[in-house]
Amino acid sequence: MRDIDTSLLRAFVAVIDSGNFSRAARQLNRTQSALSMQIKRLEELIDAPLFERTVRPPLVTPAGEALVAYAREILAINDAALATIKTNRLAGKVRLALMEDYAATRLAPILGAFLAEQPGVQVEVHTGLTGSFLNEIGSRFDVVLATTPVGSTDGEFLYRGASVWGAAPTFDPSQHDPLPLALYEHGCLFRKWSTDALDAAGRRWRMGVVSSSLGAIAASVREGWSASVFKANTLPAGLRVLDESDDMPPLPDYEIRLFRAPSASNGAARSLADFLVERVPGDHAMNLSEENDVQISA
Repeated sequence: MRDIDTSLLRAFVAVIDSGNFSRAARQLNRTQSALSMQIKRLEELIDAPLFERTVRPPLVTPAGEALVAYAREILAINDAALATIKTNRLAGKVRLALMEDYAATRLAPILGAFLAEQPGVQVEVHTGLTGSFLNEIGSRFDVVLATTPVGSTDGEFLYRGASVWGAAPTFDPSQHDPLPLALYEHGCLFRKWSTDALDAAGRRWRMGVVSSSLGAIAASVREGWSASVFKANTLPAGLRVLDESDDMPPLPDYEIRLFRAPSASNGAARSLADFLVERVPGDHAMNLSEENDVQISA
């Protein structure tokens, strides 16, 4: 029993598809003499000539015509098997750091889809102020989704979003002087942007609640005695947006960017990073569409 080397079949198909030996050799990054030797070895295995070499370009013989369909099928099965095994063998732990609001509201279905494709991967999720996470990328984290000012050039741009004031439906900013705020700790862009905007507008404010927890801030705001700043696409349920009609100053837009450690150049970390680059912008667009539908129906 004789077995056919798939590299010989690949060389044979390349000649068929390219039309001659020289083009096939260039496609396969081989010399023409090396390619001719492969074809000769294949002919010896099947005990029949594959090409009529007395004409130019060489014609395919009946034996070659009979073999080519089998060759294509064998190569397709070979390539599919390798791709499947490579995918199923992807494994390891990926340390992902990102904003708590996105992790709590939008991340779960994206991670679920990724883990369905890569069941051998474990994702370790860390949340908090992403500005501080960037200092530890490579040491503590493999992939970081970070909030940055508009116009940043570091990392990979995913989407641009709006930051908004949020408060309970019963909260009236005009009834509070100074304006009570519930915000993240120092280091949060939204904390700086909100206090800078109030200062620029000549609006007095006081810090009512400072927390590293989105849940604690959202709960405080929901009680109706403070305002805060949120991303428009992750505004906690039960809150309303305050704008110029509420005598609140405008806030800057933000960007979400992805940062990779050197460990994310291959393997499970790279696979997750690539997946997020593909899915997060689409999730943001879908989220905006949902928000617009709600506004229209309301």
